[in-house]
Amino acid sequence: MAGLHLTFAVVLVSCVQFGSTNQFEPQSVALFAHSPASRSDPNCLVSFLQSQSEVDEDGAFVFGSSAGANKVSKDGGTTWSTVDIDVELGMCTTGPTTLAPDGNIQVRGLFEGVKLGYLPSPEQGPWVSKGHYLMTLNTEQEKLSIIQQSGNDTWAETPHPIVLLAPESGGVSRMSNGGLIATPWIWYSNEAIPKPGSVCCNGSVVAYVSEDNGATWQFKSTIASKQHMGGFPSEEGPNENDVVLLKDGKTILCVIRKDGGDGVPDHRHVPYMLATSTDQGATWTLKEAPASLMSARPRATVLPNGALIIAGGRPALNMWVSPDGFGQKWITIDIPTEHNKLVTNSSLKYCDEFLNANSTLGWAQSSAYTQIVAVSNDEGLVCYERQGSASGGYAKHMPKECLLNGSDVFCMKFRISP
Repeated sequence: MAGLHLTFAVVLVSCVQFGSTNQFEPQSVALFAHSPASRSDPNCLVSFLQSQSEVDEDGAFVFGSSAGANKVSKDGGTTWSTVDIDVELGMCTTGPTTLAPDGNIQVRGLFEGVKLGYLPSPEQGPWVSKGHYLMTLNTEQEKLSIIQQSGNDTWAETPHPIVLLAPESGGVSRMSNGGLIATPWIWYSNEAIPKPGSVCCNGSVVAYVSEDNGATWQFKSTIASKQHMGGFPSEEGPNENDVVLLKDGKTILCVIRKDGGDGVPDHRHVPYMLATSTDQGATWTLKEAPASLMSARPRATVLPNGALIIAGGRPALNMWVSPDGFGQKWITIDIPTEHNKLVTNSSLKYCDEFLNANSTLGWAQSSAYTQIVAVSNDEGLVCYERQGSASGGYAKHMPKECLLNGSDVFCMKFRISP
């Protein structure tokens, strides 16, 4: 760890029971930070808890899913307080949600006429979202308010019909030209589906770009598909992912889940795929991540100082740091271990058996679904959850002493000084 300093301060964002065992979906939080550059209040953060038990009739995650679940931090994530949202609960996080250049939060709604997830029949688009909102945070009143509600966003057709549409499972990032790139997870229907209806079997990750701040989106490329993986096999097909612009201001990195335990027949956990593009997402180079970087729902961010950070895991819960910013070297941080060092209340700690977990453990005390965000030049915040009896299959073989009556969400602040 020479040349790298990690300073951790863990903060409990919320201790929420997210619903019954059958309803729980292992989402963490939707976390947004005002840009650490050129902001009058660079330490301001906003988080929204997300829960499958609080979805609307269209199947979208709804802001304000639990009373007091929306939080604001005015000190870069060290302390949090409840924030009211002055909007209807129908505003959802299904589309790419980004920060506008002025630091305000942009939120996009549902796709018109499309039930997100598995589609009842093959569709090719185009698709239209129901709303595009621009929100601002009043730090004095601790309230989020709509300052603009513009027209619907439009998304161009895919090259072939699809039978699954999951934009919330991908990422969104600014590009070097100021435009946006989004990376939804889809299934092409023209490719053979080994097991129709399964959650695992025919994924592709595609790139859409927008040159008008998200009003219109054009299909750019297929980054990877199960049938075209650059020689890297996958039972699930590429699916959950995140996308960031690296410190050179040119290279776009997409970190992609290949197999995170849902694949048929082996239910493997394997390293992520790393896809890079230097031509605004037109073409991509694929390679497999190092063996320690695995396996479900990767999240990524780049600090203003250039450090690249990825969070995720399964079977463990990890954060990986590349101080050089290009993945030449990775340092693995075991989040439960650092968490237990900092939490004094024993009832809020992870079981000792889950520290530095591996596949031989046979159970997991976290889904490894996280959120990560830069909050200053050399500081970031990673949010994660600790599962319990309401955590579905992930807790199936958990020892009784490790079971909880619900699931807790935490945030840990870190500092990286290259």
